[in-house]
Amino acid sequence: MLIEDARKSLSGNYDYKGNYLDTEIVSTPLSTRTSLCLKSANIKTVKDLIEAKNKYGLSHFKNFRNFGKTAYDEVVRFINIVETL
Repeated sequence: MLIEDARKSLSGNYDYKGNYLDTEIVSTPLSTRTSLCLKSANIKTVKDLIEAKNKYGLSHFKNFRNFGKTAYDEVVRFINIVETL
């Protein structure tokens, strides 16, 4: 479902990956809890999320407050989807 939601939000947009990177985290198909955890960690856009992953690695997200296994798995799936677009 996450893949479907991401692709639907990108449809009809020629430069969809570039524009999607500027999308705020709260406007993505991520759950509310995950979005709020990321936002409290100062990750406000999809671009910030990808940059944090590239700079610190995926395990960095496990250190966020109230960020459990479900949120971590959701973020990893979301990053993989965005990177394959």
